[in-house]
Amino acid sequence: MNAQLEVIEFADLLRVTPKTVTLWIQAGMPVVRRGKQGRGQKTLIELKPAIEWYFRENHERLELDRQTSRLKQELADKAALTNAELRGELVRLNVIEREIASLAANLKQNVMALPTRLAAMLEGMSTDERKSTLERSCREVLEEFAAYRPGGGARRRAADCTPRRSSTTR
Repeated sequence: MNAQLEVIEFADLLRVTPKTVTLWIQAGMPVVRRGKQGRGQKTLIELKPAIEWYFRENHERLELDRQTSRLKQELADKAALTNAELRGELVRLNVIEREIASLAANLKQNVMALPTRLAAMLEGMSTDERKSTLERSCREVLEEFAAYRPGGGARRRAADCTPRRSSTTR
């Protein structure tokens, strides 16, 4: 046998007023016994059939409430994302992709330019001077890579950097 509750207990369980439960009973919610006013008999509600009735009768409204809540949450999430983007805390994926592509293209261009830039310079240099020149040129390319700023590129282009030739040649 299922639990039987009085109207006030059922109302407390569902966090509604006893008046609301009375209106549900008038609308057809099943009860074990209808109380009679002035006779000391209280209405008894059998829990399981009453809950089943409630969900059956209110399914569409509950589903609509659930969808409305979901929509409100989505709108709040969208507003939070928009605000975060406006504060500069969030960047769109396509902006990041574009910046990474630009950075990679710039790095590739500067690395590929090294042999052409250095070939003539390295002639006549000692091994130590060649090594120093190559290291300095590579460092300049890497410094530019590290100095890259989104939207503005790098502070200077490594391809424009002319390695300093040592004053001592062999």
